[in-house]
Amino acid sequence: MGFRVVYGHTDSIMAEVPNPEDGLKALEEINRKMSPIITEFEKWSEAFLVIAKNRYAGLVSWTDGEYHEAERYVKGIELKQSRLPKAMKNAMGMVIDGILQGQEEADITDRISSLISQVVKKEIPVSDLTIKGNLKNNLSDYSSLSEARAGAKWANENLGKGYAKGDYFLCTLNDRGEYIAFDDPSEIEGIAEVGYKHMANKFILEKVIPYYEVMGWNYMPLENALNGVSEVIWL
Repeated sequence: MGFRVVYGHTDSIMAEVPNPEDGLKALEEINRKMSPIITEFEKWSEAFLVIAKNRYAGLVSWTDGEYHEAERYVKGIELKQSRLPKAMKNAMGMVIDGILQGQEEADITDRISSLISQVVKKEIPVSDLTIKGNLKNNLSDYSSLSEARAGAKWANENLGKGYAKGDYFLCTLNDRGEYIAFDDPSEIEGIAEVGYKHMANKFILEKVIPYYEVMGWNYMPLENALNGVSEVIWL
């Protein structure tokens, strides 16, 4: 039909179509040619971003025949996982929305750098830097303990928690980059230090870098913010 296909998966494709009207017109011919298979035209995005297989985002302003206010649509991207840190989702939302809305690289970088600096300077509440963890099995049933499971083990040994199958708790990284767990941040006071820089690196910098690489943007200012030299200008 003359439209460039940019992505496809299972039973759907994404193609460059100038507007929904052109898509609807093409749909009639597509269904005639593919009969008895019926093809549907589900969404039209003003902008579309593919990060990797099964990981993409669009700025959708037309759905099932109706125009509406443009809204972010994501698939396979961690923004939809409620268990992950609020600060991380805020950073990813800034970058994805900024790219889809055509914002300037410098403006997006300034906002992400500011967020990273706030985390490193401990200006962000610990609650915004925690993961919601849970155990589907007892710790003894796992062949290896990583992330939330490692945090639960630490809590059992250092806080006497006794986390077991079915339990939910909060996790973060300590000042050595290791996972620790608790029910409330106050429980680790005097026992462990939150690794603010480790959290900023793992859950902000490392999460936004793939988007910067797709766009061909410079993420050195973000690394500078992480290392506390965001005010340094390199000549």
